[in-house]
Amino acid sequence: MTRTGSDSSEPSGGPWKKSAEASAASRRPMIVFCTAGDEAGGQTLARTLVEERLAACVSRVPVQSTYRWKKAVVNEAEVLLLIKTEASQWDTLQRRIGELHAYECPEIFAIDAAEVEANYLAWMLAACGSGG
Repeated sequence: MTRTGSDSSEPSGGPWKKSAEASAASRRPMIVFCTAGDEAGGQTLARTLVEERLAACVSRVPVQSTYRWKKAVVNEAEVLLLIKTEASQWDTLQRRIGELHAYECPEIFAIDAAEVEANYLAWMLAACGSGG
């Protein structure tokens, strides 16, 4: 659509465009990875994060982890949490995991979800924060 009668030096989209872009960026979907030492700990973390609307969904997957801890290589059964959330929740989410987690140094890292099916994305964003 071509705008008429306006100054051609005015940026396209008007003054609301920048705030809409910032809002969309903070609502981008993320998957946060976190491991728990056992199923009970994983379930407590998952339920709390969903109840507090910091995550829309948390999947729990049993895994075998190998890592270096205090100068030793350790092999342990853990529960991997795949936490589906939005970027605007990151600071609060990582703080809350740290408060609840049994580990001295819990694994907490996130990746942006490059593509998400539209209906799932709408549900996920509604389920996080002050949504439905």
